[in-house]
Order: sequence, then structure tokens, then C-alpha cells
Amino acid sequence: MFWIHTMVAAHALASAVLIPVVVLLARKSRKNKTEWAFMAMLICLIVWLLCNSISKWLIFIYRIEIPLIPSVGGVASLGLGLAFYLVCEFLYEPRPARNRIYRLLAAAIGSLAVAPAFFMEQWIHHREVVDDLIVFYYGPLFPVTSAWIMILVLGGIALLIFRYRYIIRNDRQRTHIRLLIIGTFLSLLFVYVCSVFLPLMGNFFLDNIGPPTTLVLLSLLIYSILFHGLFDLRTFWLRLTLSGSVVVAGAVFLGLSVGYMLKSLGPEIAEFHTTMLILLSALGIVYGRFVEPGLRHRLFPSPPGVEDVISSLFHAERKISGEIHPALERILRALNRAIEFRNGFILCVDRNASLRLFHRGPVSTQARRILEQLFRRFRGPQPSDAAAMTYLDRTIVLEKGLDVPALADSEFRRRYPRLAQRMDQAFQFLQDEQFKLLVPLLYDGRWVGLIALGEKRDQSPYFHQEISLIEALRLSLALFLHNQIYYQDLEQRRKRAESEAERLSEYLADNRVHRKKLAEHTLIYRSPLMHAAIDSVQRASGSNRPVLVTGETGTGKELMARLIHDTDRPERPFVVVNCAAIPSHLLEDEIFGHVKGAFTDARSDRAGKALQAGDGTLFFDEIGEMPMELQAKLLRLLQDGTYSRLGENQTIRANCRFIFATNRDLRESIQEGIFREDLYYRINAFSIDLPPLRDRREDIPVLIDHLRMEMSAELGKEVPDIDGAAMQAMRLFPWPGNIRQLENVLLRTLAATDGPLIQVSDLPSEIVISSESGTALNAGPEVTAREEFVFDRPLGEMIEDFTRRVIQSALDQTDGNRTRAAEILGMGRTALLYRMKQLGLG
Repeated sequence: MFWIHTMVAAHALASAVLIPVVVLLARKSRKNKTEWAFMAMLICLIVWLLCNSISKWLIFIYRIEIPLIPSVGGVASLGLGLAFYLVCEFLYEPRPARNRIYRLLAAAIGSLAVAPAFFMEQWIHHREVVDDLIVFYYGPLFPVTSAWIMILVLGGIALLIFRYRYIIRNDRQRTHIRLLIIGTFLSLLFVYVCSVFLPLMGNFFLDNIGPPTTLVLLSLLIYSILFHGLFDLRTFWLRLTLSGSVVVAGAVFLGLSVGYMLKSLGPEIAEFHTTMLILLSALGIVYGRFVEPGLRHRLFPSPPGVEDVISSLFHAERKISGEIHPALERILRALNRAIEFRNGFILCVDRNASLRLFHRGPVSTQARRILEQLFRRFRGPQPSDAAAMTYLDRTIVLEKGLDVPALADSEFRRRYPRLAQRMDQAFQFLQDEQFKLLVPLLYDGRWVGLIALGEKRDQSPYFHQEISLIEALRLSLALFLHNQIYYQDLEQRRKRAESEAERLSEYLADNRVHRKKLAEHTLIYRSPLMHAAIDSVQRASGSNRPVLVTGETGTGKELMARLIHDTDRPERPFVVVNCAAIPSHLLEDEIFGHVKGAFTDARSDRAGKALQAGDGTLFFDEIGEMPMELQAKLLRLLQDGTYSRLGENQTIRANCRFIFATNRDLRESIQEGIFREDLYYRINAFSIDLPPLRDRREDIPVLIDHLRMEMSAELGKEVPDIDGAAMQAMRLFPWPGNIRQLENVLLRTLAATDGPLIQVSDLPSEIVISSESGTALNAGPEVTAREEFVFDRPLGEMIEDFTRRVIQSALDQTDGNRTRAAEILGMGRTALLYRMKQLGLG
């Protein structure tokens, strides 16, 4: 009696597990062909379990045999085999499926031919109970039906093996099919052992428990493949086996065995088995409490959760930086701690509409270009594209043989045909580049960033757990990146406000000496012409447009380039290329670099200045000296933003800003045929002209004072001061070499002077001769004509009258242009207007 209760209990438990699965399938609104076949398989399995249990219960308990019940169970077993074949037929089916109609027709005709056999007496001729066991007398049709069911099952497995070997290329699908093939073969082997081999050996215990348990596990395996296509089934089933199978199977086996023995054997044996049961239960508790958790922790280390990643992201640095680059690096680093990928990158657009990018591992230039185009397309979508964002607001899995949900949607293709075509091409290329995931970061309906992840280090696909983790992190990452961009904008506005306040202060106090501290030098000026040049620097910063700085030798062109660089990129590289100091045959290698073997002495790869500049500034000094043959390559670099190293065909994208300087008149060079006209218009997107020192004489005294302080600090002693006559002589000198000449003259003078004061006699002879011959008489308002004054009024009135005549003269010379008049008089425009108002000059 114990065996029939065991069998009914096992079948009831199996049905209790399968019925909820059938209900879940039935509630699913849209079922594909594989899901319909699987639901039919589950229904047939449940019917077979019920018919088998009822038939044996009636025969064993009530000694009643109803032939219809086992016949229905036999038909259910045929449906089970046929449904399993259909699951294999439709699982990961290729498009189009070749010869499918013939296979389905053969399976249908064979099943229809076999089905009537289950209702004939020749199928199972007789059943009876002999010595508390059910004995079957099989008829000649029973092997035929069993063979046909086995043919259906093995045919489905053979079809899966063929697709696994020749058709399917997706790693995840191959893993799942491999698990299904192995699981099916193990199930068939276990059912054969339990239902055929062991009964022949006289053991009928597992015949009641083994087949339903095995079929339930196989059904659950198919269910997990169908409804968790991105699930790590291998790890799941290994963990399930490790954690549950040993304890559960052991408990069931021991419970049933010991219960039967206690019931059927004598008291002494029962006492012995009770002791063994207690001992085995204690061992099971020790295994579940100590051994299994340790094995699980060692074999399956848990990755960081969502909270861990967010915590590491937001609390890595307590101070929020105004730079985007460190924020991008922190996002990729946090993701890499959770999912170890080989390569990946993240890009965003800052408030200045400039693309910012950070990557880990190798990323090709073409892949970067494709993703930049895709990102720009959805960074600011048109109103008609707003609905398209809903299709792409998800993590996109890029795997060969796996459809992208948005592109597989017929409605999306109908509404956005051109966009779908472009995305098809982009995703296909990214798949070829071994990228596996695209993670759009959306905030307030706009893309604030885009993450692309390559294959994992263990080369396994991205599973459901990892994609769910990234999906849970998307909003937090988008919020973090949006805050970083917002704070960068605030920081830029703060700096811009400080700069504007400084500029306004300069206009309000025109006679103040202005100092701008740079990395190694200090920019000092007072003149309005330099005010205008510095204002141009403010307009030139904040964009990637090329800047051309012109001016005579020694006017500080490189200093001006550094000022442009420090205004918006102070933490990034500033790389200088001196086109006049480097031989023409080495200049290309200096700019672009070379690879090993490019020429005779190229023993290793060498990075050029364009690569060293990174996303900083590349400064070309004396661009007018560049050879014509190299100007064409420079033009391509400016137009396309790409270049190639010597000896290499692969192109590299340059992200730096370009600044050029020259003391030549490039328009004359164009007419002489030594400079390309198209290159001139390309580098002259924004120009800054530095005035010579002779046009800003009011800056000479402050420059001399600053140079004296620098020389004093360098020499470690006090240097002589300059008396008024010597200072006037230096102001009147034209300084053809500009500031560089002024610095050299001051050095020579200090070296030749022993006294506490530098006098005119201590100056170089060319300055003294220029001063004595009156070279600077026409240089500006510093020298005025001698006049005979009649002292018939108070001194104050005479000074006001003289000042009025001087200002009126300057206005007459400039045709009433007050800005130019202020420049001639060596004063600021605001100060001139205030003085004119005092003197009644309107």
C-alpha cells in the first residue's frame, strides 16, 4: 500500500508545480508559436500524470480497470512527445526556416497514424496486481507507440543539434540550446534507468518518483529558456543543484525510505533506522548551515548591488567637480566594478554643446564616430521625433541573432523608416566591433549621455541579472551626469561673472595696472589696445574654433595663446609646435607622430603633438613658416578633425583646440605663393592682433617695474631703480623687438650698472641716440610742442584751458572718434568722457 501512496503523492506534487506554469502561460496576452507548443506540452504532461495516477489507484486500491483512462494517458504521452518536438522546431527558429513544412507534415501524419493504437487491446493487453505490484502485459502495439514518441523527442533534439552546429551564432542562444540538449538526454537516461532498468532488477521504488520529477525539471528548464532568454541558466541550475537538490532529494529519499522501513520492519530495526535518521538529519543541518553557504560564496561570488554602485558613485568624492571628464571616468569605473567588461566608453554633451568622451580599453575611431552621430541625433530631437524616444528609453542589447526591440517593432519601422534604417546600420557596425550593450541615459525626455559596453572579460553574454542591474542604474546615472553638467555650467557662469566683473572694474579704473597670472609668466598691461585684445580672448575661449594670433616679434603671442588656453582649459595639456625651429622634413613627424618601421630609425611608436594635446590646446607658433606640402595635411586635420601617423593607414580623431601665431602678413604670403589661401581662411576663424610696444607706450613703465622685480627675485638681490630721464628715454624708443627687446635691454643695463640708480648714460647707445635725435617726437601725446604762456590768469584756469585745447585737438585729428582720441591721449574712454563733461566739451 505504501508504493501507491508514494506514486500518487509524487504525481500530485508534479501536477501542483506544473499547473501554475500553465496558468501563467494562459494569462500571457501574446504568445508565440514556441509558447503555444510548450503550453500544449505542459497540458499533455499533466493529463498523463493524472491518468497514470488514477489508473493505478483504481487497479491497486479498488481492483477496477477502466481501459479508457490509460488510453487517454497514452494519447497524452503522444501529445507530450509531439509538443516537445514543436518546441524544438520553433525555439530560436531561423528566418526563413528551410523544409519546415515537410517536417511538420511528417510529424502530424505519423502521430495521427499512431494515435488509434492507444485505444486497441493490442496496446496494453492486461494489467493486474500481483504481490502488491502492478504487472503489465504489453501488446504488440506498445513498442510502436513508444518508438514513435521516442522518434519525436530525438528528432527535436537532432534539429536543435543541427541549428546549434550550423545556424545559430548568438552566444546566449547557443548556451541555452546546449543546456536543453544536455537536460533532455539526462532526462531520457534517468527515465530509462527508473522505468526500465531498475524494474528489471527488481527495484520499483524510483519508477513511481523518477519520471514525473525528471519531466517537471525538464519543463521548468524550457520555461526558464522561453521567459528568461537573458537569464544565466547555467549558473542558476548549478546553484539550484548545489543549494537545494542534495538537501531536498536526500530528505525525500530518506523520509520515504525510513518511513517505509519503520512501518514494515520490526522494532529493533526501526530503532536502528530512527538513530540513523537523527544522525542524517543532523548532517543535513550542518550542510545547510555551514557547508552550502561557504561553497555558494566561493563558487558564486555576488556582484555589487544597485545600492553599492550608487553609493560608490555619489560618495567617491564629496566635492562635486566642475569638470565632466572625471565624472565620466567615475561612471565607467563604477559599472566595471559591477560588471567586468573588456572595453567601453561613455559620452555626453556639456553646456557648450561640446562632446565629452571617456573610454576604458580599445575603441576604434569609426565606432566613436558612429556613436557620436547617434548621440547627436537624439541629443536634441525634433518635435516629430519625440515619440521615437519612447522606443529607445531602455537598455539595448546588441548581439548577433538577437533583435533590438525598437527595430523589431513594425510600428516603429512604419513611423520612422529612415531612422530605423540608419539605426540598423549603426547597430550592425557596433555588433561587428564587439559592442554588446547600449545604455541611453535620459533625463527630462532628453539624452544626457550614452554608454556603450563591449564584451565581458569571461566572454559570456550579458544576462538578465546584469541588464536588470544596469536598467535599475540608468536613472541614477542620468541624474548624476545631469548634475555634473549643471554644476559645470554654474562653474562656467561663475567664472564668466568674475571675468565680467573684472572687466567692468578695469573700465571703471582705466589707469589701473592689470595683471593676469599664467602658469610661468604674468601678463601686464594698461593700454586700451591691450584691453581690446584681452576682450577678444574672452570671446575666443569656450569654443573649439581655431584662433589666429598675429603681431610683431616679441609682442607675446605665445603668452596670449596660453591665456586663451587657461581661460577654459586650465587642467588640460598645452602643447607647442614651433614651425620655424623644426626642420621641414621632421615637422610632420613632430605633429602627427609615427609607428614602428615607418622609416629607417623608427624603432618604436611615437606619439605626435596632436595626440599629446588630448582635449587641450595645440599651439602652432610661426605658422607662416610651415612648408606648403605639410599645409595640405594640416588643412585636412582642421577640416575633418582626423589624421594618420607616419606609416599607418588608420585615422585618429583629434579633440584639441588649435591656436596659431605668426609675425608674417599671411595675405602677402598667399600672393607670394608660399601659403595656402584655403588654410588661411580655415585658421582665421577668430583672430587677435597684438599691438606693438610702440603703440602702447603707457605700458612700458609698468613692464619695466615688473621685469625689475622678476630679475631681483632671480638674482636674489635688489636691482637699481630707473630715474625719470632714463624712463622717458625708454618710453620714446620705438622698440622694434617689442617686449623681448625691452627685457634684453634691461638685462644688459642692469649688468653694466653698479650704482643705485639707472641713468640715461647707463642705457645702450641706440636708445640714447634715438632719444637725443627726437625719433619719438611723433609717437604720441607724450611729447608736445613748446608754447609761450602769458600768465594773466590763475594756474588752474590755464591748466583747464590747456587740457581743453589738447582734448579738442585729439578729437579733431580723429574726426570726433572718442575711443581713438582716448587711445591717442593715453587714457581710458570712460575717463575721457568724464573729463570732457567737466570741461564742457559735450
